[in-house]
Amino acid sequence: MKKHSKQKIIQLLEKQGVLPMFSHEDENIAGSLLQALYQGGVRVVEFTNRSTHALKVFRSLKKSAAKHMPGLVMGAGTIMNTRAARAYCDKMLAKFCLKGNILWCPGAATLTEIVYAHELGAGLVKIFPAKQLGGPDFVKAIMAPCPWIKIMATGGITTDRMDLEAWFKSGVRCVGIGSHLFPADVIARGEYELISVRIKEILELIQTFRA
Repeated sequence: MKKHSKQKIIQLLEKQGVLPMFSHEDENIAGSLLQALYQGGVRVVEFTNRSTHALKVFRSLKKSAAKHMPGLVMGAGTIMNTRAARAYCDKMLAKFCLKGNILWCPGAATLTEIVYAHELGAGLVKIFPAKQLGGPDFVKAIMAPCPWIKIMATGGITTDRMDLEAWFKSGVRCVGIGSHLFPADVIARGEYELISVRIKEILELIQTFRA
């Protein structure tokens, strides 16, 4: 799998407009979800560190993607400390990510945290939990004094057209969507093609907001 610079990944994320975020302890199911996203047009994904076997599954997915999904960039989410950072990307947080030209998207919930993350060199600042913090109006309030900061909203983002449009009108560069993209009943039935169809629709929808 080709290694991209953080600038290139930011460009890919901004173009894509949505970052699918998922996790599953079953390697086969996780692999099917990743393949569904890829077939739907996704080229940047986040696998979240939220289960006992997350690292093992992450490594399995990266190996599979390198062989069968050219151009796919896999990121690791919910990395809370340097030990986890070393396990997933072999680098420490912040300064080591900068030194290695690795994209680092810290979560932030206040203007102070957002500005500080930007000053530390975060390529994108992840607003979380975006919906609970005030939704698109919160982002507008942040962007007014700090229009140079690149924001990704995550937490409570749905796949509804009006919801997505409101977020992009607020000034976000992209949004992160988790459970709303991966309905439990769809996964239980193994209907992964429905996820491919849905993510393709979302990617096309986001482009209409930018037209």
